[in-house]
Amino acid sequence: MSLKLWLILYTVRDTCKFVETVLEKEEHKASTIIRNYIKQLLKMEQAYRIRPNLERYLRNAVQAFPYHHCLLFQALIKNLAAVEFGSLPDAFYLIMSVFSGQRMVETSHFCATCGAVTSTKRCCKNIYYCHPDCQKIDWCNHKMFCEKVYKEKQDEKRRCSLRDSAASKTIVQNDGSTSSDGIIRDGQSKDKHVEKVASALADIKFT
Repeated sequence: MSLKLWLILYTVRDTCKFVETVLEKEEHKASTIIRNYIKQLLKMEQAYRIRPNLERYLRNAVQAFPYHHCLLFQALIKNLAAVEFGSLPDAFYLIMSVFSGQRMVETSHFCATCGAVTSTKRCCKNIYYCHPDCQKIDWCNHKMFCEKVYKEKQDEKRRCSLRDSAASKTIVQNDGSTSSDGIIRDGQSKDKHVEKVASALADIKFT
């Protein structure tokens, strides 16, 4: 809970700081400044598979968390460090996976602009939005990168599926308690065998 609240506080502070900095130089409505700030964070570039400004922002927000003894923080930092900047899974995916579980993240639709869960509106290439306003804000990116983002997500899903399948087979083969015909040997109970496999799968981290 403390890490969640920290990310909210970090966002509010950073946004207020940005608004104050702009207002010192020129007069604008606060709503217009915030809207431009959002567009800046959402900006995509050809060289990356993610939104670089948002990725950098989220990584900095997590690293700035003051309570380093928190187990949730340590797990998140470990997962973020394992992913090269610009590669998938992105920081948003990893943060939500730690908070809500990987299964929930994989089966939910998040708004591409604000991150709201269970977003039902989608574009032609399966990119989801929670509201037309969010789609309008992201339109400058969407029209150029929609198809690319969709293909990247599909490729990543296939790679994850193949990787998980291969890992499961390796665990069962190396366990030594299951024969080629699928019968449990060595006097080990079925329940213990299942627990062993489940424990090994739980130790697999994002790559």
